[in-house]
Amino acid sequence: MNIENHSKVYKSSDDTFLLLKNIEIKKGEDVLDMGTGSGIIGISCAKNGANVTCVDINPYAVALCRRNAELNNGDVKGVESDLFEKIKGRFDVIVFNPPYLPTSKNERIDDEINSAWDGGEDGSDVTLRFLNSFKKYLKKNGRCYLLVSSLNKKALKKIEELDGKLTAEKKMFFEKLMVFLL
Repeated sequence: MNIENHSKVYKSSDDTFLLLKNIEIKKGEDVLDMGTGSGIIGISCAKNGANVTCVDINPYAVALCRRNAELNNGDVKGVESDLFEKIKGRFDVIVFNPPYLPTSKNERIDDEINSAWDGGEDGSDVTLRFLNSFKKYLKKNGRCYLLVSSLNKKALKKIEELDGKLTAEKKMFFEKLMVFLL
C-alpha cells in the first residue's frame, strides 16, 4: 500500500500495525475507522470489500486519508468529527486506535497532531468517552476492535466491565499495547 504522511497527522507505527494485523473484516461489512489518521486501516478494510467511513477530529488527517484512499483505489468516506459527534447509522465493525498517552497540561502542544496522542492526564480520557458511547453505533452482533496501552488503567477497568476480550498484545519499552474485542 502506498501511504503518504503529513507533519500534522500521526504516522502509522507499531500500534497501527498491531491493530491492523488483528482485525477481521468480511466483504460487505459496514466499518467505522475511528481516529483514522493516515487512513491505512480504513483503506485496508475497503480493499477487502468493506463499506468504510473514516473519522478523525483532525482535518489534516481526514484530508490525508482521502488522498491515500485515492492513491490506493480505496473507496472510503472521510468525516471530520469528535468521536461520534457527526456520525449517523450503525456499523458491523468499529476500529479505534485512540490517543492513549498520559499527557499533562504542560506537555500539550497547540497543533492538530496533539489529538493523535493526548489521552489526558492518565491516557484514558478519549478512550473512556468512546467506551461510553460506541455500543449505540454497533449493529446487532457488531464488534469493536480497540487498541489500549497498559498505562491506561481507567480504560482497562472499563474494558473489563464490558467483558472485553484480549486478542493481541505487544510489549514495548515502557508499556504493553493490547487489542481488545468488544
